[in-house]
Amino acid sequence: MGQLDSGLAFVVWKGGMMAVDEHAENAVRHPLSAAISYFDKGHASVKGFLTAGSAYALLTILEAQMRDGIGGPLAEIGTYHGKSLIGFGLAAAPGEHVVGIDLFRERGGDFEAVLRDHWRSFGLAEDRLRLHRGASTALDTSGWAQLVCTPARLVHVDGEHTRTAARHDLGLAASLLAADGVIVVDDVLHAWYPEITLAVAEFLIENPIFKAFAILDRQGPLIGGGAKMMIAR
Repeated sequence: MGQLDSGLAFVVWKGGMMAVDEHAENAVRHPLSAAISYFDKGHASVKGFLTAGSAYALLTILEAQMRDGIGGPLAEIGTYHGKSLIGFGLAAAPGEHVVGIDLFRERGGDFEAVLRDHWRSFGLAEDRLRLHRGASTALDTSGWAQLVCTPARLVHVDGEHTRTAARHDLGLAASLLAADGVIVVDDVLHAWYPEITLAVAEFLIENPIFKAFAILDRQGPLIGGGAKMMIAR
């Protein structure tokens, strides 16, 4: 076990890093116990792409925000079946909601109902979930604000993997982000999606107030998911 400068305890092993409360008597008493359990093993029951390292990186950000009193909605552009989104829901504080944007279509089928079923199966209330069906590129900052309502503390960008779309999604995320909020971009430095990396570079050049403060390298085969970059002011 190690200690972050801010006092957050963490456990590191070859699969990733898990934030824990070293003062709690047991994991059940930890405020994020449900999210910890989900990002550890629970997410395996939900179809999607999330490596162990990425799961614990997201969990570490969520716990740091809880510790520091950083609040606000959590959002994801490109939910698929909800593999990350459900973890955000389990980590959301009372009064916070979770926003998900997707086309919800795959090979002629519709998976919105699948996502909602997963959401309920983990004991999450439907009134805390706000889903928007459609392309994120069709949303302007006003439409995004209507969905998110208040500055988001975390936005996971995993939408259309083109330079134009990714750059647009980063702009949406930045337009209503809490002062200490974090943007997490999926599939950066991915061999199959070089335009994501170009979009991130373009965004950072045009918005120097934002900095990339961490990158989690891909683990395992490319099909399992790419690297994630964390961006904040």
